[in-house]
Amino acid sequence: QYIFSLKFMVNMAYWGISILFALFVLQASEKFGQGVLINFLLGKYHRPKEEHRAFMFLDLKSSTTYAEQLGHLRYSELIQDCFFDLTDIVTTYEAQVYQYVGDEVVLTWDIGKKKKQDNYLDAFFAYDQKIKGKSTYYMEKYGLVPEFKAGVNCGLVTAAEVGEIKKELAYHGDVLNTAARIQGQCNAYNSRLLISEQVKTLIQNTRKYALDFKGNILLKGKLASINLFEARLL
Repeated sequence: QYIFSLKFMVNMAYWGISILFALFVLQASEKFGQGVLINFLLGKYHRPKEEHRAFMFLDLKSSTTYAEQLGHLRYSELIQDCFFDLTDIVTTYEAQVYQYVGDEVVLTWDIGKKKKQDNYLDAFFAYDQKIKGKSTYYMEKYGLVPEFKAGVNCGLVTAAEVGEIKKELAYHGDVLNTAARIQGQCNAYNSRLLISEQVKTLIQNTRKYALDFKGNILLKGKLASINLFEARLL
């Protein structure tokens, strides 16, 4: 008789609503990104807010060739697999996914709070090793093993909640534009990972990484030249 009682109905309704709410929060958290949902709910970014952040523009090498080779549907599957394999790297190295743009993903770190400043390099090379560890899978499924290149820059940016129909957290500032331009130099220097001098000054484990000076260059759209460095595992 208990299952037909009012108490049972109330308990079932309570647990049903609780489960639905938990699923909603989980889905919303996945949508907005790790650590972002709570800030939205608290209204942290209703007004523009300055933050010190690092940004990594991580881009698939030879993407045009792969797209032509695989066709758009299988190429999209490749991108899905690549970004799926990035998930635990993002969590392990305390990054946030800022944007997915085609075959590129933009990662960000709040450097105002973190004492450890090698996470950007650690994340890139850990992801590289993970892809290599799954080379058999990628070769059997796609006939290729993907490789990524990246550019990293850091500095002061403005964070703000934007949009009404579709809300997003947006970061504004020259730091992002410079990071994207740095990534765009990877092919020219035959480098997998290029960083700015600002990022270089934050690296703690200099015994783990070689930081090779590539030159003082004027990036497209910039008025002043910057020092560029290639990061390699020793």
